[in-house]
Amino acid sequence: MSVLALNMVPESWDDNEELEWETSVAAFSFSTPIAPPAPPAPPAAATAAPLAATAPPVKSEAKIQIKNTYTNYPYFLAGVEGSVQRDLFPRTELPLSQLKQSLTTQQGVFNFVQSVRNYIKPLFYVLKSTKYYNPITKTRIPPKTKSEPIDPNFQYISLEDQLKVYRLFGFQGHVGDKKNDEDNKRDELLEKLKNILYNTNTLIVFIELLLIRICVTVEQSDIRLAYEQLRKMSDYEQKSYRLSANWFHDASWKKLRYVYGANRCDNITGGDGGISREMESCILKAATYKK
Repeated sequence: MSVLALNMVPESWDDNEELEWETSVAAFSFSTPIAPPAPPAPPAAATAAPLAATAPPVKSEAKIQIKNTYTNYPYFLAGVEGSVQRDLFPRTELPLSQLKQSLTTQQGVFNFVQSVRNYIKPLFYVLKSTKYYNPITKTRIPPKTKSEPIDPNFQYISLEDQLKVYRLFGFQGHVGDKKNDEDNKRDELLEKLKNILYNTNTLIVFIELLLIRICVTVEQSDIRLAYEQLRKMSDYEQKSYRLSANWFHDASWKKLRYVYGANRCDNITGGDGGISREMESCILKAATYKK
């Protein structure tokens, strides 16, 4: 084969044709602009369906914690509860069961509130009389003001009732340095009892405390309605000087828990200066202990 034949190039491999093709492609790519994508068409306006009426969320009412302000008198609430049950159901063997059943009616709530108030009323006036007469030492105390002492001649208030009230609240009848302490505590307690008698909110809270003890729930509106009915009665302002005949006291006498400046022995000894059963048992255990 000759050298001329080897150096021959086919027509399809012409450099000029290849250059012209590349030039035309480049010209097309630069001369033809690429259009940006069209924005999406807005959605067709559709008629919105009316929202179904939904009830507003029910706000859960915070449960109010009822504070017991009578913890310093451990037998007070128990005495009220027992005496009221005996007063309302004197002939039944299960007064508590009868009481729970009666509180399901408005009349039963009214009877309960009335009985509680009838118990507190003489308690207030009998305790007030001990400001002028000490039932422990049986001595008369002159009043600090010119006002006449309550029942000074014991025409209505009995010494026995005064002693019951003293034991219920734990007063000892001090005549020495601690007398002023007991006087202050008596004034404080009298204010509490007075509020129960004549303050609507205090009475409602006190009734609820009693209902908590027997695991019964009564609407405040029902208690308030019962109290409003009591206010319209003729004996609402009437004083009372005799304790209930169904007086209930379920424990032995213990001294007042808090007396300003009191010695610790006043809190561990029993009623009337004696040694309590708990203290006596501790002494016996210590005496019989062998190393």
